[in-house]
Amino acid sequence: MGEDLTFASLTFKYFKPRTAKMPLFSNQSLYQLTMPIYMLFGDSDQLIPASKSINRLKQFAPQAKIELLPDTGHLIINQADRILKFLNLQGS
Repeated sequence: MGEDLTFASLTFKYFKPRTAKMPLFSNQSLYQLTMPIYMLFGDSDQLIPASKSINRLKQFAPQAKIELLPDTGHLIINQADRILKFLNLQGS
């Protein structure tokens, strides 16, 4: 419980909600990306439609590694090991 309370406290202290419309990369901009891309989506995200985003990435950024996390909403936490593994593979 203490760790959860600390996380919540830090979140509310530093989180600045975006009130402006989310920027959207054009298809051409996505196509021009050459770096490795790792995208994690929650299958229950109510803010960003995962299926639409995944389809666009597959079409315009085919180098992207995409994972759809089950039983996960918009807040994706505790994924550091997964992300570090991806980053380490890029560096080898």
